Amino acid sequence: MDAWQAPLEDVGPAGVDKGKGGKYLIMPPGYKDKTPADYIPMPSDTYGGYALLRSIPKSGSAADVAKAVAYGKRIKLYPLANASTPPATVFHDVADIVYDSTIPYDIRFFESLDRITGEIANLWVWGLPTSELQREYDATNGVTIEQVAAASKKYVQPGQASLLLVGDRSKIEAKVKALNLGEIVVLDTEGKPVAAAGTK
Repeated sequence: MDAWQAPLEDVGPAGVDKGKGGKYLIMPPGYKDKTPADYIPMPSDTYGGYALLRSIPKSGSAADVAKAVAYGKRIKLYPLANASTPPATVFHDVADIVYDSTIPYDIRFFESLDRITGEIANLWVWGLPTSELQREYDATNGVTIEQVAAASKKYVQPGQASLLLVGDRSKIEAKVKALNLGEIVVLDTEGKPVAAAGTK
């Protein structure tokens, strides 16, 4: 499934492998390289996605369940670059973990949709390819604590920083002054400085 929950392909008896198993290659948007001959190509329109795979036991007995679990663990997930020596796939048993898997049919649904469409719209405005989403993700994950600290020392200058507070001046000004953060400049609704007395 891609990020829009559009299916890429089925696996098993109803899938393209006809129940014989196979290697599925999930290709990101704009993928131009040649697909290896022993892989089943699955082009995706999005970088995000997920898979729902299950093995069906013959019965509910402990032995059949164990066989189904062992069969499911035959699945391997790895980058194409590591195909010659794929790393071991890590499986997590969440059978005893209670979690909320319901779809949020409230404001959270629209917040999530807004976040995704907003990112895509920004790429269009800036004239950037959709691959920028993955590049930014990879770059962010590769940043070390040392690099963050170095960037902070270089670009963050507390002495030149400004703190913008919005609210009722009569209720917050005294408390802000008590913090002794520096000069307080009062602005009107248009962002223009106002007189120090007789205003809010």
